[in-house]
Amino acid sequence: MSEPSPTNLPRSAPYARRLGEWAARHARTVVTTAVLLTAALAIPLLTMAPTQFASTEPDGPAFDARDTIEQRFGGDVERWFFIAEAAEGDILEPDALLAVHERAEALREDPELGPILTARTDPTTGAETLGIASFADTVDITLRRDGHGGLEQASEAAVRATVDELIDSHGAEAVNLSQLADRDEDTGTWRAPAMSLSVLAEPGEADSDSAGAAFGSDIAVEELGREILAVLDATGELDVHGVALDQNLTAEEQGQAAGPYIGFTVLAIVLVVGAAFRSYWILAIVGGALAALLVWLQGLANLAGLAEDQILATVVPIAMIAFGVDYAFHSVGRYREERAARHEPRTALGRGLGAVSPALLLALGTGALAFLATTASPIESITQFGIAAAMALVSAFLVLGIVVPAALALTEERVTTATRRFGRTLTVLGGLAAAGTVMITVLLLVFLSPPAGLALLAGYLLAFVLVPAWFAGRGGSGTAEPAGASRPRSAGAPFTVLARGVVAVAARRAVVLPLVGLLTAGAAVFAVQVPASFDVEDFFAEDTGFVTGLDKLDEHVGDQHGEPAVVLTTADFDDPAALATVDRFTERLAAVDTNLLAQDRDGRVAVDRQALDELGGASRLSPAERSQVIAEPDGSDRTAIQLSVGLVGSRAQENVAAARELLEPLVADLDAELSELDDGASAVLTGDPIVRQASLDAVTRSLQVSLPIAVLLCLVCAWVALRSVRYALVTVTPIVLVVIWLYGFMSLAGFDVNLVTATIGAISIGIGIDFATHMTMRYREELRSAPDRSSALHAATRGTGAALTGSAVTSVAGFVILSFAPMPMFAGFGLLTAVMIVLALASCLLVLPGLLCYVSRDPSAARPPRVLVAAGRPA
Repeated sequence: MSEPSPTNLPRSAPYARRLGEWAARHARTVVTTAVLLTAALAIPLLTMAPTQFASTEPDGPAFDARDTIEQRFGGDVERWFFIAEAAEGDILEPDALLAVHERAEALREDPELGPILTARTDPTTGAETLGIASFADTVDITLRRDGHGGLEQASEAAVRATVDELIDSHGAEAVNLSQLADRDEDTGTWRAPAMSLSVLAEPGEADSDSAGAAFGSDIAVEELGREILAVLDATGELDVHGVALDQNLTAEEQGQAAGPYIGFTVLAIVLVVGAAFRSYWILAIVGGALAALLVWLQGLANLAGLAEDQILATVVPIAMIAFGVDYAFHSVGRYREERAARHEPRTALGRGLGAVSPALLLALGTGALAFLATTASPIESITQFGIAAAMALVSAFLVLGIVVPAALALTEERVTTATRRFGRTLTVLGGLAAAGTVMITVLLLVFLSPPAGLALLAGYLLAFVLVPAWFAGRGGSGTAEPAGASRPRSAGAPFTVLARGVVAVAARRAVVLPLVGLLTAGAAVFAVQVPASFDVEDFFAEDTGFVTGLDKLDEHVGDQHGEPAVVLTTADFDDPAALATVDRFTERLAAVDTNLLAQDRDGRVAVDRQALDELGGASRLSPAERSQVIAEPDGSDRTAIQLSVGLVGSRAQENVAAARELLEPLVADLDAELSELDDGASAVLTGDPIVRQASLDAVTRSLQVSLPIAVLLCLVCAWVALRSVRYALVTVTPIVLVVIWLYGFMSLAGFDVNLVTATIGAISIGIGIDFATHMTMRYREELRSAPDRSSALHAATRGTGAALTGSAVTSVAGFVILSFAPMPMFAGFGLLTAVMIVLALASCLLVLPGLLCYVSRDPSAARPPRVLVAAGRPA
């Protein structure tokens, strides 16, 4: 495709002029259609809510095995874990042990919780207990057997002697004491700051009015766990913490706590839009359009059958506000430029849309392709993000790019000079009220009550747009306000200074661009070091009970037991050869010399082989406990058992990866040996750390695949639209820089790649290409009539550069507020998005202008000599 010369640069495309003229003639139809579409999309929003949740994991054997465990093991029995700390510091003090025992008895006697507890076997004494297992109960049973009357009646000396004897015989680890347990140097007795507790219950056995009546969902299990915790932690003598007790409830509560910050983000964005344009009408119309955009997004997502997903429900709407504001700044900005040139509202609408729509469409095409590139991910949640973000971009183009300027033109036609009735104070108060209403509307639509949000949106449009416009135009002659009577202000002194600065930087491109290259090379060194991890503190605040419980688990259990990796083994265990094969595997595993796996008292790898011992008759598990580790044959299924080992230091993904590499060959050998005995037998490595690491690997691969695809698609799209390889390359270059700079910042600031931050890469490409496209298109437009490149760059910066700056400042103001949210997921997303927008603006104003000057020529240099002579003739 040939390169256009500066004297033959494409003028406003015919399709763009026709779009502008059509919108100007049918502005009322455009606005009415948008309102009707919003009302229509409210129907699927309310009636087609998804019933399935999007998977945050890829497919694979480890995930299938994990699902099998959830389906076949445990039956209706649920298990909860707790850490009990002594308020006085030593959980082995007789009073502390008695307190634990009394809380266990209180749980057993609770009228709602007691009936659903299941019988279990104390592993140390072999006695049957109900529901809860603790070292305090073990001590109490032993004291009673020895004739001391239990913890309530035994002397302090008898309690201490029994404690020491039990720990010496079985080990502190075996009786579930803290890894910090040790002997007191002065007294020689054992002491420990905490112990682990576990509770087994079968909620399905509850009466209709009991705690388990509504059982059947994860939320119900978590609510029941909180009720158990409330009973165990009812006294001041103990501090009891649930372990991974209430993830969904915590997420819901954290989301509600972050809600006001998200609301203030929207409030700040709408207020800055109004302040930037100094117009109540723009504030009111853009605010309503942003709220309507959320209706379009969720309605279209439901129509497309997208599943329920936290990223779709929160991250996409928040991110799309930034894109919507950008479309509004460019479309309204061009309209205002035409109004400043004394054109009537309809004329200004047609001319403005005709000028800006090619850039808007190119930004839409490249941005949508960038997001759709994420559909290459094997993770459904990330794939949905790309689809939803692309739909949101199209919606933003229609609503903010076309409908908003059309509504503004209709409003300014009606608001005549003779009928301007609002004073400055009333206008400011009205703007504040409108922005506050938009904030509440968005919170209702996204978090609280979509029906209420829709009702408030309808009331907002009536109260802050239609009624004020009718009142302001009442009694007027019906003629539009003369274009020069109160024309919109064009870019003032600050943007003139900005334009001069951009031109000065571009003039020194021979120095600036190499320096940028060095900076980018340094950032790239850090960018490739951003680790992939899943830490709960990346999602929940550190003071939540969920995070505190996991911290206590690390403190008191830590590397003592490790995080379980499970070998799901399926075979015909009536065959002694199968039992012998698995037994040999456990021996080989126990003999592995490694510090990656938890070890027993003899320094061998600690293999939890309760299931194998139970099948061999060497264990005494209750039916409920047996169901946790053995799944009996059901129809064509074979018996399945769980064997587990503890992975040490599993919060560090490099440790999990190394342990996985160590275990997989051993499990593969077991699988091969069992298959020789029985074609249907198998052995698969799974467990939370294995699944988590496989998910993070998939996220990393998604980034490695989708980001290059996104850049390539943007390049091709820009090439086709701009009809120039050179202009396409320089337009895409800033987005590559933004991605490198952003991930370099993430590395330096301590951010990791996880399911949420993985979307930042796609968003950075979308924002970066959007900014760069507008600047390139405006520069080429100005180059047609400017005497030289510097003049064209100056004019482009005063116009489009001013709009980019306004859009960036508006979005950054909102996302900085979001960065203070108590939920780290939202706070991190807000901070990274704000940084990303600043980087995109910097690349667009500091790097792109110099590149544009390199690939273009001054118009006068391209004119044929005869044109120059003719131009020089006296008039």
